[in-house]
Amino acid sequence: PGMPSWEMSSSEPASAAERAWIQDVLDGWTMPSPATPEEFRAHACAAGFQVLQQQDVTAHAYASARRIAAIATYVLLPLSLVARMPRLARSMGPVGFASPGHARRFVAACRSQIAVFDAGLGAYYAQVFRKPGSSASR
Repeated sequence: PGMPSWEMSSSEPASAAERAWIQDVLDGWTMPSPATPEEFRAHACAAGFQVLQQQDVTAHAYASARRIAAIATYVLLPLSLVARMPRLARSMGPVGFASPGHARRFVAACRSQIAVFDAGLGAYYAQVFRKPGSSASR
């Protein structure tokens, strides 16, 4: 079984702007800092899994990420401005905005993901593992 995951690169951000892009993604998608590919592999091995494949598939996700950034810029950003208006803010719940702050964080994450990819600071990986001795590996 394969498992896609968003992972950090093993290189450190070189500037405040790069750190801000990463933080935008983490805050907007409310996730902790992901492991590097090497850390992910080490954790899988420590849990008794054999790593059959670990492949960077960012190039396959890049077009989708660009569409998400465009939607965030031209649709979600204007909606996030509406979410700041007290009487209209409640109407934004069905579009996924729990609050104006949540809307801003999500839009920033969608837009910053491209910068993170372009700077080589994060990537999508496809992982294939096998647990030796399990019925699935026979």
